[in-house]
Amino acid sequence: MSTTSEQVLLVTRETRRSAGFFYGLVAPLLCLALMVGLPLLELHFLGLDPMYEVAAGVGVGGLLLLLWWLSFVGRQQITVSNERVLVESGFWNKVRDDVEVFRVRDVVVTRSLWQRLLGVGDVTIKATEGRGQPEEVHTLRGVANPINVSEVIRGAWKAVGVPRSTTNVDG
Repeated sequence: MSTTSEQVLLVTRETRRSAGFFYGLVAPLLCLALMVGLPLLELHFLGLDPMYEVAAGVGVGGLLLLLWWLSFVGRQQITVSNERVLVESGFWNKVRDDVEVFRVRDVVVTRSLWQRLLGVGDVTIKATEGRGQPEEVHTLRGVANPINVSEVIRGAWKAVGVPRSTTNVDG
């Protein structure tokens, strides 16, 4: 009996484009506007020196921009191999979840109008017999080229060669 080694078919991650219009584009522009605009307000009624107004604008806007950037650090990373789909997420607390390919029952791609314009989408993997529940659901958010990702998962599932009747909970 020969054992096959695991081969990585695809590695991708949740993109910044998945953040949406406001959070992805408007929020950083507002932070930059705050950095420039706060000193222009000339807050003399607070009794601040103009140098402090500039420092306050750059400091507050820079802090908000840093917090915005940090929110993208812990995005999901998805690895599809011939044996499993590995989903890793988190920055401070790492979460790693494996879905064995032979347990995959269905792969669904969901794309809103905004996601279609940006070339991203959500891929939902439905698997059988997960953690004492009849169905396990994993959503891969904001994946670039989601149709390709779902086809790679489907191809890996077909390569395993498990008939659907053995993985179907209903029958």
